[in-house]
Amino acid sequence: MAQIEKFHNKDILMLLKHSERQLKNDSNKQINESKKELNHSIPIDTNNLSPRDYYRQLIDDSYLYGRGTKRETEAITACSWIITLPKEISDYSNIKQDACIRLNPTDEEAFFQGAFDFVSERYPGCVFFNKVHYDEGGQPHIHIYFVPRLELDHQQVHYKTTKTHKAVKTASGRYQYEYNFKFENGEKIPLKNYAKISDHYNYKISGADILNKAELKHFHNDFATYLHQKGLPGADYVYTNKTGEKNLSVKALKEFTKATGVTIDELEQHPIEQTKLTELLQTAQMKPIERQIIQSINKDTIIKDLHTEISAAKEVIKSKDLELRLEKQKYEELKLKQQINITKENTWGVNANWGDSSGWNDKTHTITIGDE
Repeated sequence: MAQIEKFHNKDILMLLKHSERQLKNDSNKQINESKKELNHSIPIDTNNLSPRDYYRQLIDDSYLYGRGTKRETEAITACSWIITLPKEISDYSNIKQDACIRLNPTDEEAFFQGAFDFVSERYPGCVFFNKVHYDEGGQPHIHIYFVPRLELDHQQVHYKTTKTHKAVKTASGRYQYEYNFKFENGEKIPLKNYAKISDHYNYKISGADILNKAELKHFHNDFATYLHQKGLPGADYVYTNKTGEKNLSVKALKEFTKATGVTIDELEQHPIEQTKLTELLQTAQMKPIERQIIQSINKDTIIKDLHTEISAAKEVIKSKDLELRLEKQKYEELKLKQQINITKENTWGVNANWGDSSGWNDKTHTITIGDE
């Protein structure tokens, strides 16, 4: 449902041009020119700055480790949540390739607005661009770009700390791991070579802190809860847990589809034989953990299908058992009826003989008790 992307500073200009469809020779061959007019953006308050200038302002106003060195070029300075429209709202899988339509404009706009609001509130002041795309084939989706920026804890910068395994929910709703200070003789241990330039900033850029394991684990469920609370469409379909709370990159998904010819949704509905899937995955440029996730999805689907088959077989057995019991009941009823008929025949035959031998008839077979 939602996938995360991470970018370096050098990627931003091309990223914005691609999203705005300003590239003459875009590498994405799935873009359909006839549907570009359906794409749109949700307004953002960027202080009258362009998306790129607002992004630049957020970076310049924040502490970035290794600024001015090679570390800066390797730092994650922008991220994007890509949130896909659930098919339960509108299913575009069978729409003609050149059909320039929106199936359900009201609910679709409400869903994308809800997605944008949720991400904007989760990373307040950090969203610098968004775009809803209808022109790439398949389901429409929204790209929401933000700077992974958080408040800078100067105590944490000045003193030695250890990261805990406890993640807490911040005021904005995102999750962040807590840190403990190291002590010596009852005093915090200062860092001798801390980055003194950090004293001049109130915020810092840190993709690792923002997109930590706990945040990725809770994002989908929190999004579903948000939609429920707002009464927005799609709330029951955005948290499917298909990937076992592990996240696949958009690049990995595209590589998988390119190598196998199927999407994650199609894989869930129609599993591939495990040996064949393994062979196909070897041709995709994916990390080992991403291959494992795909394998687990396929395995879970096969198991699910087997359980369905077992349940269906049990229903057949149950139905056949009921039929046998009914047939047995009919047989017992017929057998009992035959026994009753035989008993009646025998009884009437005896009475007839008594009548013949004794001369009893309807007038003479009454007996008065006590008379001799």
